[in-house]
Amino acid sequence: MQFSLETRTVSLSVGEFAGFSLGPVDSSGGPQGIWRAQLGQHWHHELQQRTLAEAPAAQFEVVIEGRVT
Repeated sequence: MQFSLETRTVSLSVGEFAGFSLGPVDSSGGPQGIWRAQLGQHWHHELQQRTLAEAPAAQFEVVIEGRVT
């Protein structure tokens, strides 16, 4: 994630966007965190394949940028 206070912009990947939250978060991770990550990767891959079958020009993991006001 990259912030520019000068230009008031932010750039982040889809993974960073998905995990972004305001305020404190529990960072324990642990076995449950690994299991959830593996399950998430599985479904991410599955849904990506289904989408590409229907829309071959679809793009994934695209960085989004925007202005912070």
